[in-house]
Amino acid sequence: MENGDRVKIESGIRSGDVYEYLGDDVDRYDYTTADGTRRLNEGDLVKLNPGYGEEEEEDKGAAGTIYRYLGDNGDVVDLGSANYTDTDRWASVGSALLAMEDYGDTDLWHRVNLVESPIQVQAYTLNSSIVAGGQLKVEADSRQGIKALVISGAIAASAGGTGVSLSGAGVGALNRISADVKAISTVTVTAASVPPT
Repeated sequence: MENGDRVKIESGIRSGDVYEYLGDDVDRYDYTTADGTRRLNEGDLVKLNPGYGEEEEEDKGAAGTIYRYLGDNGDVVDLGSANYTDTDRWASVGSALLAMEDYGDTDLWHRVNLVESPIQVQAYTLNSSIVAGGQLKVEADSRQGIKALVISGAIAASAGGTGVSLSGAGVGALNRISADVKAISTVTVTAASVPPT
C-alpha cells in the first residue's frame, strides 16, 4: 500500500466511508506471481498480478487478490502457474487484510468523503423599511453540544510452563460539529422619535 491510496468500506458501521492512507509505503504481501519459483513457508502471502490466469481455461485465482500459503515450510512453488483456488494449499485474504485496519487511527487514515453540512441559524431583515424609535437588534443564536459516553476495554492473560502472554485493547472516538450562524441587515434603518398614540 502506498501513501495516498484510498479504501472504501463496503460493510459494517463505517459502510460507505472512504479513507486515504497517510502512512509510509508498505508491502502487504511477500511475493507476487511475477516472482517465479520460490521456496515458501506456511503463512507467506502472494499477490496475483493483473491478468493472472486470463489465458487459462481453468480459474486459478482472482487477479489483484492476496493469497496465504497453507502448505508446509520449505515447499518449492512456481508462483506464476500455481492454482490459488486450491483451498488445501491457499486461502484468499485480500479483503481481510484491509478489514483488519484501524481506520480510526488518524495518524494513518484520513476520511476524504466527508461533506460539510452545517447547522444554519440566521436572523435578518431583507428589503424592509424600518423606523426605529430605539435600539434595533438583529440577532442569531446557536448552541451545539455533544454528549457521548464511550467505554470499551479488553484484557487477557495466560501462563504456562514455557511462556507467558498478555494482551489488551482500547477504543477512541472523534466527533465534529459544524455550524453557520449569521445575523444580517440589508436595509438602511432610520432612527426616529415616534410619539405615543
